[in-house]
Amino acid sequence: MVSSVEKVQGIIVWSFYCATGVGNLDQEQNKREGEVIRKLKKLTDEQAKKINILCNDIIGAHGDFSRQLGDLAFAVRFYESLLGQSDIGAVLARAAESIRSAVADCNVAVFLVDKGRFELHIVDEDKPIDIDTGRLESCFTSEVADSICRSNRVCSMNDMFEMGLIGNLSELGRICAAAVPLACSGSALGFILLYRRSEEKLRPDELAKVLAVAPGMCRAIEACASHSAHG
Repeated sequence: MVSSVEKVQGIIVWSFYCATGVGNLDQEQNKREGEVIRKLKKLTDEQAKKINILCNDIIGAHGDFSRQLGDLAFAVRFYESLLGQSDIGAVLARAAESIRSAVADCNVAVFLVDKGRFELHIVDEDKPIDIDTGRLESCFTSEVADSICRSNRVCSMNDMFEMGLIGNLSELGRICAAAVPLACSGSALGFILLYRRSEEKLRPDELAKVLAVAPGMCRAIEACASHSAHG
């Protein structure tokens, strides 16, 4: 049996335990551990967000780099196809073939300045888009061609309409087109006409590829003209 003395001792110990707060040690420790866990979770979440942003940036940069490599590869193939060509017709045919490889299902025509007049070169191999006046190229007057050439910028179908493009609007409405300037060293040689069905819009990246190689195409045309003049 527990003696009276032991009971008194037990009461004294318990009173001391309660008075000194030793009984709350476990609760305080749990509270501190909870705070540490919450801080660690917050830190982990912040790090996860930073890693996610970094991964997205890396993926985006890789995509941009891949596109740049694709554009560079196209430019290299384009210029290689023109090497050794001394005939304008051959230059235009090779250039159009390269452009069609980069701009799918696209028709290509080239308008060149020739002593104040515009000379049309049809360089398509695929079947052209039929419109009421024959081909889209026949809708261009010398005034429209001159306006496009002088603008020295990529012109959309709407731009060309504003410049005076003629033709059946309902038929032309089925076509999306753009004119890419052929200019180098401050002189305009003409423009490249690209067009296809309106369901397949000409994308900015496609036009950018053609615009990037246009100066080189100009130099090849000028070299052919010089060769012919001295031939």
